[in-house]
Amino acid sequence: MEHFLELFITVILKVALPLIECTIKVIKCRLKIIEAKKKSAASTPKKHQRSSVRRHRKR
Repeated sequence: MEHFLELFITVILKVALPLIECTIKVIKCRLKIIEAKKKSAASTPKKHQRSSVRRHRKR
């Protein structure tokens, strides 16, 4: 039983924790991308947005 517990803890420390850290990094990166998109959408002029809508309607 002790061997199983040691093995279980080792697996958690070597596999699960790095996966959790990686997942957190991915989430942070996605949040940065979303923030950048919001900033760029807020800073673009309205004419540009309208022209893209017109082009889409022509198709």
